[in-house]
Amino acid sequence: ARYALDEAIDILHENLDTVIDGQTARHIIKERRPFGDETIDRARIGYLDDQAHTELLERLSNEALQDIGFHRDNNSLHARGRIIYPYIGRGKPRYWVGRKTQESDLEAKYLKPNSDTTVLEQPIYEYAADRSRADEGVWIVEGIQDAIATAEHGGVKAISAVATNPSPKQMNQLVSRGQDVGSAVVCFDSDEGGQSDS
Repeated sequence: ARYALDEAIDILHENLDTVIDGQTARHIIKERRPFGDETIDRARIGYLDDQAHTELLERLSNEALQDIGFHRDNNSLHARGRIIYPYIGRGKPRYWVGRKTQESDLEAKYLKPNSDTTVLEQPIYEYAADRSRADEGVWIVEGIQDAIATAEHGGVKAISAVATNPSPKQMNQLVSRGQDVGSAVVCFDSDEGGQSDS
């Protein structure tokens, strides 16, 4: 599954020139978030649509696409029309989450791998820019996009459980990362949920 996911993430990343309502997927990412091309490439962000799905089917089996959560149990495409943010660990993708665009066929803001088929387990998301300073501790944020932006623009290591209510396993991972570097800063959104859950 890890090999298949690595292959799939490459395909989706190469698909960022796809045009959505007159703009490329890459341009939409840059317009919505403070990400330059270098950041987008380092994070291996991609876009999943029918064109990318065709290439996925040429290079991966239905079983592999189910294992990594891009296919449902009837082999239909899961997360169509979404910007895909992979979780990278030791240079390889381990998981992913898909952000809604106007081309998405489901209303949910975010989609994770199809729970009925995937063999992937959701870890915490970790991101560090090249110039991240260990003495700044680790910054715990809500979402993946927040982690990337915080790390790139703040020069820190940022992590996300992709929720304000992490599972016990994710909470242990968050605490462990803070202990590894000596401190943690919780920096959830400034809305009511983020403030109370932080």
